[in-house]
Amino acid sequence: MKLKIFNSILRGDLRPWKNQRTEKYYRQVMTKPFFQPQNSMDEFFAVLKKIFSENPDLLNDEMLTVYLQQPPGRLEFNITEPLIEIELPEPFDITSRFYHYLIKNEATRTTANLFNAITRDLDDTDRHYLINSLRAGVIDKLRDLAEIKSDLQNDQLSAYVLDVLKWSLIRLLLETDKLYPQYVDPIPATDSEIFAEYLSEPVPESDYINSTVKLDQLREQLQEVLNHEDKPKKPKPILTANQDFSFGFTGDPKKLENVIKLLNLKVELLKDDQSTPEDLLHVLTAKSLTSTAPEIHLDCETTQFRYIIDRLEPYFTNLKPSTIDKAAIFYSKKNTRINKQNLYSNKIANPKNQPIIDDILKELQ
Repeated sequence: MKLKIFNSILRGDLRPWKNQRTEKYYRQVMTKPFFQPQNSMDEFFAVLKKIFSENPDLLNDEMLTVYLQQPPGRLEFNITEPLIEIELPEPFDITSRFYHYLIKNEATRTTANLFNAITRDLDDTDRHYLINSLRAGVIDKLRDLAEIKSDLQNDQLSAYVLDVLKWSLIRLLLETDKLYPQYVDPIPATDSEIFAEYLSEPVPESDYINSTVKLDQLREQLQEVLNHEDKPKKPKPILTANQDFSFGFTGDPKKLENVIKLLNLKVELLKDDQSTPEDLLHVLTAKSLTSTAPEIHLDCETTQFRYIIDRLEPYFTNLKPSTIDKAAIFYSKKNTRINKQNLYSNKIANPKNQPIIDDILKELQ
């Protein structure tokens, strides 16, 4: 999930110390739903689309859109206000008021969007990815905020905006951790991590959270739904030794090893911290894969992987989308398990780096 508005406040056109908008402008754009949406955060989003009509990319999140198009789940709940109450400093003029509600409600909209996606018909791999990609983005923004704050000349508006952003990002992180603890990797953030590590600040001596009642009530409903879903669980690797399953490699293993290493070097085929060329070579050439086969985590695009599979197919008797799916050990760049539907939908004639891939695969001839 993207945090484009927060990033723009820190590094882009919304930086308060670069602000040149007039009070008249702010009075015109701040309509009632900007302050407090009533029915859903879509009301706030509609105002944002008018405010940022000349920069619509600021509101685009292609990845989130894909998940929000999935069938709805059994729990429907419109989040229109913070689930965790943390007191924010009061605005002191029209410009600070604009930033106050922009940041506060954008954090709430992000929590609402994540909840809307998580409660849809997704498998746990997708939920894990969504939650931890958002957490990583929030943590990056907290670190970035600390760096900017230390370098910035202290003017009242900038100091105010960064303070509101700090507490809103903390709220967003805590709401995510407390709503979905089973998906957080490795564990929910502690106060020491948030303040000392991310923000380079002293850990508050007193409790800064006023209330979590709304979150606690929603979490109870959410966990009940997630624990009793009617859909099947995430598939596990289904291979056993007596199945004698393999991809049926018929070529020269040394040539294949060289091809894999070149693809990894030149098109970033694998995530080096999770999979090695030797892992992939073993999987592709094993006479009998079992449930102990290593997982293969890709760092290339799925369209590139599909193209490579198609080009390798003549050197195998059993390498195709359905057998990649059956192996249940291949994971995309986004850490979702690759199935045959993924591969069918990602077939294109000219993927990224196609000439390089073609040149490398000639080594098998």
